[in-house]
Amino acid sequence: MIRTNWNAKNFKLMHAEGDAVFDRAQWVDLIPHDATVLIEGFELFKGFMAIDQRAQGLSSLRIRMADGSEQPVASDESAYTMGLAVNAEADTDWLRYSYTSMTTPMSTYELNIRSGERKLLKEQPVLGGFDKSNYVTERLWAPARDGVQIPVTVLYRKDFKKDGSAALLQYGYGSYGASMDPYFNSNVLSLVDRGMVYAIAHIRGGQEMGRAWYDEGKLLKKMNTFHDFIDVTDFLVKQGMPHRPESLRWAAVRADC
Repeated sequence: MIRTNWNAKNFKLMHAEGDAVFDRAQWVDLIPHDATVLIEGFELFKGFMAIDQRAQGLSSLRIRMADGSEQPVASDESAYTMGLAVNAEADTDWLRYSYTSMTTPMSTYELNIRSGERKLLKEQPVLGGFDKSNYVTERLWAPARDGVQIPVTVLYRKDFKKDGSAALLQYGYGSYGASMDPYFNSNVLSLVDRGMVYAIAHIRGGQEMGRAWYDEGKLLKKMNTFHDFIDVTDFLVKQGMPHRPESLRWAAVRADC
């Protein structure tokens, strides 16, 4: 099995048998290139394989059976971070993976790919009486000035009212193809508990939407990174989440060339 970006900016999976691995002309596509899905890794099992991917701005997993049929690993939330955990046994129907979101501490699950049964093996403990049911995370799409839709992940308390009275802490990076995934961050809970909104703007220059997302935010296109951050802020204001722009509490956006 070969993961390669040969004629495939977002990578593809190919296979070769025996000495054919030394002759690229004999490699055969297994998972063709997809301009909307970045393949970051894979794990082989007896009868199926698990693919670690980025699609729609999210790090997710999908299962491919030996007969070629596929199914996603489901999530209970609209914004999350999912990845392969340690799977030491290949002859099994159980896939072990990690999961976190802005409301869910880092967790390890096992999924039976035949029955669909899911088991929570471990969840990172959070001190201070944390209750995930008190919080809401959302995945939104903000239009940039050039028409591109920018993914945004927001966190707020369940009793939060979108009436334009709150303060906003917004974070973005947008450089070197580094993806800013929506993971659990206990440091922002004290702000959210006091009525603030926390947002991650997944701006161009990262890799949340594949390699093209990185290319659209570097060199002569670097201004997209800054414009995206500003346009996401304007969008959230129009959604009634933060106060008027002159009263916003901003985080620094790191956007190195």
